[in-house]
Amino acid sequence: MKFRLALCSVILGATALSAAPKSYDLIVAGAGTGGCAASIQAARMGLKVALLEPTGWVGGQMTAAGVTSLDDLRRNRTGLYGEFLNRLRRYYKNLGVNSGICYWGGDTASGSASVEQKILLDMMAEAGAIDLFRHTTVQSVLEENGRVKGVKALTPKGAVEFRAPVTIDATELGDILPMTTARYRVGNSVSPHINPSSSIQDITWVAAIHKRKDGVPEPLKAQLVDEYHAMRVRLFSPIVSPDGKFWGKGRAPYNKPTFDAYRAIPDPDWNLRVVGDKADTWQNVTSTSLNWGNDYPGRKADKRGLPARYLTDEAFRRKANAAALRRTLGLLYYYQNSLGGSDWTVDTRQGYAESGDSPLNVASSVPAWAKEIVANMPPIPYARESRRLVGLYTLRASDIERPLGADRTSNRFSDAVAVGEYPVDIHGSRQADSLEKDLGETPEAFPTKWHAGTFQVPIRCLIPERLDGFLAAEKNISVSRMVNGATRLHPITMLTGQAAGALAALAVKNNLQPRDVPVSLVQDQLLRDRSMLSLSLFSDVPTTSDDWPAAQFAAIAAVKPLGKDVFGASFPVRTQEMTDAVYTVMGLPLPEEAGESEEWAAQGDLRRVMENAAPGLTGWLTFLTDDRAPLRRIVLAQVLHAAAVERGKAQIQRQRGK
Repeated sequence: MKFRLALCSVILGATALSAAPKSYDLIVAGAGTGGCAASIQAARMGLKVALLEPTGWVGGQMTAAGVTSLDDLRRNRTGLYGEFLNRLRRYYKNLGVNSGICYWGGDTASGSASVEQKILLDMMAEAGAIDLFRHTTVQSVLEENGRVKGVKALTPKGAVEFRAPVTIDATELGDILPMTTARYRVGNSVSPHINPSSSIQDITWVAAIHKRKDGVPEPLKAQLVDEYHAMRVRLFSPIVSPDGKFWGKGRAPYNKPTFDAYRAIPDPDWNLRVVGDKADTWQNVTSTSLNWGNDYPGRKADKRGLPARYLTDEAFRRKANAAALRRTLGLLYYYQNSLGGSDWTVDTRQGYAESGDSPLNVASSVPAWAKEIVANMPPIPYARESRRLVGLYTLRASDIERPLGADRTSNRFSDAVAVGEYPVDIHGSRQADSLEKDLGETPEAFPTKWHAGTFQVPIRCLIPERLDGFLAAEKNISVSRMVNGATRLHPITMLTGQAAGALAALAVKNNLQPRDVPVSLVQDQLLRDRSMLSLSLFSDVPTTSDDWPAAQFAAIAAVKPLGKDVFGASFPVRTQEMTDAVYTVMGLPLPEEAGESEEWAAQGDLRRVMENAAPGLTGWLTFLTDDRAPLRRIVLAQVLHAAAVERGKAQIQRQRGK
C-alpha cells in the first residue's frame, strides 16, 4: 500500500513552490486519535487524504500530549480502536513485556508514546494514499456559498492551498470551527456570543518519567518552582505521600507504588514483572506518567475552573500552558525529593526532543534550569475540552445516562455510528454557571457516582446544522459539556473519527454532501469493518460471525435483543414484532391492518410484509429459503440489514438523478 509522509524536506518544498492548489478527496486537520482514524478509514475506502498536523507527532492527546494509558473500560474493543489495541498488545507481547499494567487492573493497556505513534503510522501506511503534512497549521478555510471547499495552511516551506470536497476538523481544540460559518460551543456559550469567563475542563501537562539505571544527570534533576510549597500542600501530598496507602486499602493519600501503577508504562529496558491487578508487583514499575495531582488550575468542582478564554485567546493560553508546565515540574521535584524517586526523571527515550517540537512553542516561559527536562516532555498539554460543533443534534447527559446497576444506557439512536462507555468525568468546575442550562444540564443532573456503561453517538453529532463539506471528528463533536466528559477519551474519539472517515468517503465517492448520505450505508460500512454500533456485544453472534453486521444493525434499528448480551439468533419471531421491525427500518408508518398478532411468524409471512413495505427491493430474497419454515431472529436481521442497504443505495441513485 502507498503511504506518503510529507516530512517537510520530502515533498513540502515542491508543494509550496507550486502556484496550483493541492487537490485531495479529503482534508483532515489534526492527526490526533480522531484524525488518524478518519484518515485510515477513508483511505481504506479508496480516498486520497491530506492529513495536516501542527506538531511533529501523530496521535494527538495520546502521544503528543503524552496520555499513553488507554481509558478503556472493556465494553467496546471493536473497530479501529480494537485494531489499534490488539497491535499495541502484540507489539509488547513480542518483546515479552506485559502491556496490561495501568489503572491497577490486569485487563488494561498502555504503551510508550513512541510505540503508539509507530503503530498509528503503520496503520496509515497500510491504509492507502495518505499524505501526512507535519508542522502544518491551517490558517483559513475556503468556504463558498455555505460549503467548505478546502483550507489554506502554513507549512515549514510556506503557505499551501489544499482543496477537497470534504474537510474534517479533528484538531485538539476545534481550531477549524471558528474559521467557518458553523456555530460552535465554547464552555457554556454558543458562537457568536462567546462568554470567555465561563469554565472549561482543566488541562494537564503530562510527563513520562522512568527509573534510570545510570542515575539522573544534573540537567534532568528538578529544582524548586514558584509556589511549590502551596502545590505540595494543596495538590501533591493529598494524592501521594511517602507513608500513603495502597490503592484499595482506604482513601488517599496513596503510596509511591500505587501512584506509579496508575499510569504505568511498559518498559522493555527493565522488563521486571508487573501485573496490573497485583499490588505486590507495583514496586517493579519503572516507567509511568505524571498525570495525577497536576491538573491546572486544579480547583475543586464547586470553584471557578479554567476560563473558556483558553480556547479563544492565544496569549492567555500560553500563560496557562506555562503555569501547567511549572506545576508538572513541581510534581517532578516532589517525586524526586519526597517520594524516593531520586533515580527517576523524564523519559528521554520517547523522542520528544528529536521531533522538532518544544513546549516552548506553546507556553510563554519555563525556568532556565528546566530546559533539558522540558525538551523531553510532550510538545502540547492534555486539553480535555475543545470548541464543540453545534450539529444536527447535540448529545446531552440525559441521552447517555446509565442508571446505577446498569452497564448501558436505556436510550437508543437508530442513526448511531459509534459507541462509547466512559463515565461523565469532568476535571474542574461543575458550578451551575459553568454548565449549559439551554441543554437542561445543572449540577443536580451531574452523576453522583462514577458509573460507566455503553452509549451511542448518532451521526448527526458529526454534521453541522447547515454548513456543507465539513465534519467534526474529535473532542469537538456536537455534545454538551457534561457529555464531553465521556466522549473525550481515546477509544471513543477513535471510533467517532472512524465514523467521520466512513461518512466522508461515502459522500465523496457518491458526489453527495455528508448530510445526504443514507445513514444505513455508513452503518453498513462500519459494521463490515467490525465497529460495534448497538449497545451490546452478543455472545451468540460474535464479531467473527458472518451474521454479526446483521445482528448489530437489527439491534440498532428495530429488533430488541432477547437478553443483555444475547441477540437470540436462533429464536423464533412473533408476527407483530416482525411487522413492526420491517416498517420501522423502511421508515414507514405501521399499516392499520397490522393488528397485534402474537402468532409465530414464518418466512413466508416476512416475504409478504416485505413485498408490501419495500416494493422493488429484492436483495433480501436470498435469505428466505422456505416460506413454511419458522422465521428465526437472525433471518429477520439479515433481511432488514440487506433491505436497508439496498434502500440506501436506491436513495443515492434518486439523488444522482436529480
